[in-house]
Amino acid sequence: CLHELFEASVKQQGDWRSAAEAALAKRGFGGHWAANACALVEDARQTPLQPTADSDTAFRVVDLHRPLAEMEFHTPVRQLDRARLGECLARHGYGDPFADGAVAQVDGFLHGYIDVVAEHRGSWHVLDYKSNWLGDRVDAYTPAALATAMRRGGYHLQYLIYLTALHRYLRWRLDDYDYDRHVGGVCYLFVRGMRPERPGHSVFRDRPPRECIDAIDRLLDGTAS
Repeated sequence: CLHELFEASVKQQGDWRSAAEAALAKRGFGGHWAANACALVEDARQTPLQPTADSDTAFRVVDLHRPLAEMEFHTPVRQLDRARLGECLARHGYGDPFADGAVAQVDGFLHGYIDVVAEHRGSWHVLDYKSNWLGDRVDAYTPAALATAMRRGGYHLQYLIYLTALHRYLRWRLDDYDYDRHVGGVCYLFVRGMRPERPGHSVFRDRPPRECIDAIDRLLDGTAS
């Protein structure tokens, strides 16, 4: 339901309360929840995603240019060796989620939706909304708590796949594409802890090095040496 509210806020950019009320009603929530739900979404939209006042890097969801909500991707997978992918992730500091050794090789397609892909000052960013409850107070949404939630949810692998899909898309669309210049990274927004007066709070940020995304791209394509 929250994802639908965020999607409505991105697409309509105006008074989206009616869309919020419709989304809540569709899922059996009474209209009295609309004010709280809209406040939660608006707090997340207005919170600076970086803990800095630098105008070149600090931005909010409402500042993003050309946002694409729920961007769909189909990316081919050719002879993907899960063990090698796990080794690649571990080598770049993300741990190996495939240590169980199940299903060594995968062929087919990866299909998914990215919550938001948007541009800020020439760089494209992946945003993902998380409604995880980490505590009753805003102060419970610490970097350590976010790191634990990211690890338990397997979200690192999720956003590495998202960034690889974005990498392929921009490489196809931009004649002068360069990962280091055109990809700004990923922000996971743990929306329950976000407040406009606390820049960067309750936001997990990462920008994997080009070598990591290139390696994943080759592994998915079956061209890794």
